[in-house]
Amino acid sequence: MTKAKIPYQDITYRIIGAAMRVHRRTPRGLREKHYQKALATEMLQDGLTTTTV
Repeated sequence: MTKAKIPYQDITYRIIGAAMRVHRRTPRGLREKHYQKALATEMLQDGLTTTTV
């Protein structure tokens, strides 16, 4: 059986990794804007660009 290629596999892996790091490091119960800022910061540190609202 062959593995199906995931579109944008590299960037998908990096985004999920950043989200998992934020999930592990931030306390529960924060407002969404704090999670958004933490994820944007983590992604920038990983060399990914983001646009935040």
